[in-house]
Amino acid sequence: MNWHKKLLFLLFASLFAGPIGLRAQVSDEFGKFLEDHFEGGEKAFLNQVYSHIRYPRMARENCGIGHLHVRLTLKETGGLQQIDFLNPFGFGVEEDVTNLLMKTNDGWIGTGENKTAEFSISYQIGSHPKFTGDITVSAYKVGSPDEASGCPESREILEKIAKAISKENFKKVRKLAMELLRRGDKTEAFARLQEVYGADFSKMPEGDEE
Repeated sequence: MNWHKKLLFLLFASLFAGPIGLRAQVSDEFGKFLEDHFEGGEKAFLNQVYSHIRYPRMARENCGIGHLHVRLTLKETGGLQQIDFLNPFGFGVEEDVTNLLMKTNDGWIGTGENKTAEFSISYQIGSHPKFTGDITVSAYKVGSPDEASGCPESREILEKIAKAISKENFKKVRKLAMELLRRGDKTEAFARLQEVYGADFSKMPEGDEE
């Protein structure tokens, strides 16, 4: 069954001035790993997700959308040995996910050897996913789920990057580029930027923000 057929839960929290719906879905591949390594399988794991996952307010209010890539290492005897985040996200998301995963600790099954799994959690605002992860979290205003999120599109960010480069405002360029990197943008224009400044923009001059 495809991810878009696997609507798992709906809960409510506060966003801006009103309530939101929060929806999560899981991919088949990560679901299989859960069936093999988590007591009670996918359903039990998602009960924990249902109870504890959040879309941090700071992320929602600052258009914190994109992918968080996570690596779990399981102990030989069961439980979590280590949680690693493979890319920066910010806005309190890593802390929230750490708290969530620690609550699943007792459910991981020991297999006599260390097991490692990588998965992604995708955060977005709006009811129609533009990108998905192994777990996808969508926040949208209750009563008007199709309302524009107010977050800039990738093309708008690229336009701002072009203007900032022309002014040699590299601090702003870096900030905008990292936002696209978090989103997992695959456009040709963004790929050219990475060719010039490095995949993680480490070759970009520091510069001063105007």
